[in-house]
Amino acid sequence: MTELIFHLAEPSAWARAVAWGAYAADSLATEGFIHASTAAQVPRTFERYYSDRTDLVLLAVDPTGLDVRWERAGEDLFPHVYGSIPTACIELLGPYSGGDVHRVGATYS
Repeated sequence: MTELIFHLAEPSAWARAVAWGAYAADSLATEGFIHASTAAQVPRTFERYYSDRTDLVLLAVDPTGLDVRWERAGEDLFPHVYGSIPTACIELLGPYSGGDVHRVGATYS
């Protein structure tokens, strides 16, 4: 299996994805891609952009078959997903409020 990538999502966006069968963050319309992170990058992304949020959920994405491009943002390379993500490629790990992604949800190891 390819290494998972991760995305912090609003619960309402995840609920829409489940109903529609595919996830599309607002950034897909405004920037042309969905921002994602590696497991190691998630805590820094959360602290930089979402530290005041307590309602986000963490999604684990299997990037196999998706148009994922690794692009520079600052000094790091981040995975950007060009296109919507079928929900079959996503596992909802659970609420996220910072810290190690390995502690979120019961199934990610």
